[in-house]
Amino acid sequence: MASAFLAALLRLLVLVCVISQATFLRAQDALGPFISTVGTTTREPGTGRDWAYLLWTANTPALLNGRSHAIYAKAGDANAATLFTRIAIVSLQTEAVTLAPLLARGAALGDDTNVLSSDIDALFGKFVSSGLPLSDKLSAVVRGGLIEGQHYGRLLLLARTHPSVAMALGFGHATLLAPGTTTFEVREFDRGTDSDGAVVGRVTVTAGSPVVLPAPGRPVAMPQTDARGHLNAQLRWSVPDPLRRLSLLQHGYNVWRVREDYAKPRGWNLNPPTPDALNASARQSTAVRRINRLPLMTSKTFNAAEAANVLPPTGDTNTVFVVDDNDRGRSNVVTSLDFTNGAHFFYFVTARDLLGRDGNVSPGTEVQICDQLPPDALRDVDVLNDFTWQVTSNRHQLRVVWPQAPNLPLDEERIRAYWVYRWTNVTELRTKQSNPSNNLIAVVTHLPGATTNSYLDAGPGAPSLKDDRGKTFWYTVRAEDSGACRGNLSPHSAPAFGILRDRVGPAAPAGTITSTCLTPYADFLGRVTNGNPNSLTGDGSFQFSIVGVRGDRRVEWMELRAEVRPVGSTNVSARYSSDRLYFGSGTAGSFVSYPFDVPDSLVGQNLFVTAVAGFGDGSSDSGSSFQVLDVRLVKGDQRVVFAFAGKVQEQAKNLPCEEHFPVGPDGTLLPVEIRVEPTIGSKELRVYRRIDDGPLELICSRVLTDLSTVLCLDDTFPHGGGRVCYFATTLDEHGNGSPMTRLGCRYSFESSPPPRPQLSPITPVPPETAPLMVLSWFCPSVNVERFEVSIAALGDEIAADCAPGFLDLIPPPNLPEMQPVFPEVTANAGLEALSLKFRRFLTPQPGGAFGEGDRFVVPVEVEIRPVLCRSREVRDAQRRPK
Repeated sequence: MASAFLAALLRLLVLVCVISQATFLRAQDALGPFISTVGTTTREPGTGRDWAYLLWTANTPALLNGRSHAIYAKAGDANAATLFTRIAIVSLQTEAVTLAPLLARGAALGDDTNVLSSDIDALFGKFVSSGLPLSDKLSAVVRGGLIEGQHYGRLLLLARTHPSVAMALGFGHATLLAPGTTTFEVREFDRGTDSDGAVVGRVTVTAGSPVVLPAPGRPVAMPQTDARGHLNAQLRWSVPDPLRRLSLLQHGYNVWRVREDYAKPRGWNLNPPTPDALNASARQSTAVRRINRLPLMTSKTFNAAEAANVLPPTGDTNTVFVVDDNDRGRSNVVTSLDFTNGAHFFYFVTARDLLGRDGNVSPGTEVQICDQLPPDALRDVDVLNDFTWQVTSNRHQLRVVWPQAPNLPLDEERIRAYWVYRWTNVTELRTKQSNPSNNLIAVVTHLPGATTNSYLDAGPGAPSLKDDRGKTFWYTVRAEDSGACRGNLSPHSAPAFGILRDRVGPAAPAGTITSTCLTPYADFLGRVTNGNPNSLTGDGSFQFSIVGVRGDRRVEWMELRAEVRPVGSTNVSARYSSDRLYFGSGTAGSFVSYPFDVPDSLVGQNLFVTAVAGFGDGSSDSGSSFQVLDVRLVKGDQRVVFAFAGKVQEQAKNLPCEEHFPVGPDGTLLPVEIRVEPTIGSKELRVYRRIDDGPLELICSRVLTDLSTVLCLDDTFPHGGGRVCYFATTLDEHGNGSPMTRLGCRYSFESSPPPRPQLSPITPVPPETAPLMVLSWFCPSVNVERFEVSIAALGDEIAADCAPGFLDLIPPPNLPEMQPVFPEVTANAGLEALSLKFRRFLTPQPGGAFGEGDRFVVPVEVEIRPVLCRSREVRDAQRRPK
């Protein structure tokens, strides 16, 4: 029975002989140098011819290097009575002409010469031109391998996958087979003596009956729950005993990936396909794919239990034979578009024989491709105080807010939920974050289309205003993606803190503002008595003059009055009143005068005089009380001059004042006084102001330790004046502000007079028949509304339209100017005394077509006569001459 089993085995299998230099077999790690010889058969496509392929290898390459071998064959098995006949002598071949037939034999065995050519280019492309014929390429690398040991090692690798290279190196042989069984012997051969040596190996094959390698064990998917398992399948498998016994006939493995929707309808999930069906499907459909191009070599041999034990502590958790990542990221590789997160595939494994043919197919293992790469940590997480009025009370909680992922259609990774955590301090986060369930308070679903998401921390154990006022709580958020195997969690976001605080600010503060108003007044200076020329003529009149002197530039005019009353009576016998008399520019020497005569019929009565001073806007004092300045007038008295000074003084603080004068009578700055009364709970005061319609600006800030009235001073005012409004607010200890209180508004006058223009010499412009004179002056235009120009001419007055588009005549005032602005100019330099009457004009506003920077030019039409011109004064934005 044993003989029958052996005979059947010989018909199906090759006979493998091992010639060893060791005297006996020991454990594998103790084996000495040995040579193994194997063989198989194949049928040449298209011709039907059967070929035998013999391969002998050594665990020590030196055993075969440079050796020649004789190949013998005989019909029948090893025990057949027929004799062996030498059919070939095999040795290393280096010439292209002898390699070409070997390449043809390799092609007959199924060796793909195109793949061989590309493999040579990949391994030896730096040394061999890719444009050479394949026989020349192989010749070059074989000759190079004789010199360089590293190159020879690469040739040995090629020899295991390409029979052509094995035959070129002298340890492989292919020959046609006669029908039936044939036994081959490989013998050492000495070319010098043309004699055979020891038998290296003996192989028996049967034409048309190649050995089909048994199936490997079912693939085992290695569990990888971190980034190493991202969008890939990691596999290993066992090697059953039947396959182990034929390991010398095997060289590596092939791994096949079949899409689920392709495998299940064909029942491959229950019964594996045949090798031919698997190869045919791979050629016809992208649903079936061999994931390796070169043979897969394993680093370890498992039995079924060992391969399936992937968990610690007893299992091997590190050994992986192949990782299928769909060639992601590799250049010049076409990847399968169906290899996505959540895709299901069946994986099969086959053992490869000496000619790269697949053995029987292993049972399939279903594997789901999963996104195992965690999302990026979220940014810009914030914690807000959330208020909601509920029936009769205010609910106050902390709300965690974060930006959502866009989840665009082409995104490989999409977020489906957010995990929210609460921590009492950052140290707790560091020590507990390794466990995803520690301190987890909510899992919030992604909101499609929304840019942000949030969670209101109002569940059990949430901070409350009653118990946790002022305490700090820290929150982190993790994003969970839509990984098919499980949702991958991002790292924790940077912690964001929240504090439950009272968000109701103090009540609005109260306050007042006190500004300084200046009022004009007439101050009596004294009287001067001169000789009365009328007393010599005896006309019986009494001559008096009341004089006003400008003591402050802001006083524009004065009104002078006198009354004659009987002694001891309040009745008025005569009253003398001037019109409103305007001062000229400046203060020194600027005065107004009012003369009057008293008839002799009033002899013996009392004379009373008074004066009123006023501003340009018409405001004035009430006038000084009539004073008895000359008692019991006597005919023939000397001429008397009474003098008053127009001055300004600060108005009493308790009087209403809606304006503010930044500069006092003595030139000192006068601040606006702002007094604010804080309310209960106020810890900080802020005072703001707004000038005209400008923005609010902070002018005063105070830390409050009690509720005493706070005084703030504002002494910085706009140069050109304007309406200034003041506001006040207070803040509590949490920064909650009170309502803004409007304290009031004041109109602030300009703090300094406009600049003085500098008139340049007058320039004449021809022709003489229609001459022009060019007036030019320099003056900074900041805070200047217009310029006033005064022009006088000899004889007749200057024409009212002497400079169209440049000068507009200022009409004379309705009231006579008893002392106008320099009403007369006397010239004495060789000319007769003369008096000139000036006309006053206003220019356009500076800017635009009028003025180039600080230079201003006006052409004036003149008659052919001498002209005298001077600049007078500048008017400010309130149209008050200065």
